[in-house]
Amino acid sequence: MSPSDDRRSSCVGPLALTLGLAALAFLIVALPWRAKLNEYQQTATDYAAQLASFEARLAKRPDVERALAGLQARTGVQRSYIQGQTLGLAGANLQQLTKGLIEDAGGTLISSQIVTPQAEPPLQMLVNKVRMRGTTENLLKLAHRVESGEPALFLDNLLVRSARRQRRPVDELDIQFDLAGYMRLAEETQ
Repeated sequence: MSPSDDRRSSCVGPLALTLGLAALAFLIVALPWRAKLNEYQQTATDYAAQLASFEARLAKRPDVERALAGLQARTGVQRSYIQGQTLGLAGANLQQLTKGLIEDAGGTLISSQIVTPQAEPPLQMLVNKVRMRGTTENLLKLAHRVESGEPALFLDNLLVRSARRQRRPVDELDIQFDLAGYMRLAEETQ
């Protein structure tokens, strides 16, 4: 062996070691990086599939809303509730409805007060404490209109007294009752 061959063989060992360490360092960095890249690509694919699913559902929403509105219109669900965007408006609507029912029945409204018990979402009960004057026939007509009309109302705590002591006609009565109904709460308040 010549001295130049000895130098080459002594250089090959460190060179091979350096190349081996460089390859090892590359593998230590590249393999986890490649695994992470694959994971990110899979996550992106999953999110793209979810987005496509959500967009498909969103495209069906107008049809579903139309079908729901048609169903509600056919069943009259909305007509069963006292209408009003707020509690105050629904209470005012109930008072107007009460006044109309009493006057249509031939009675006279004396007083009316709205009470709102604790809400039970998605519904809120409204109670109108009413005092009126009228005859037995007026009371019968009123009860029939409450039972058969819309929105759905409930007559409760009925108290009937004779009005004779107050120098009124013999058949006139002093009538007190609670007229209750429900309103649907807005979705934000549920």
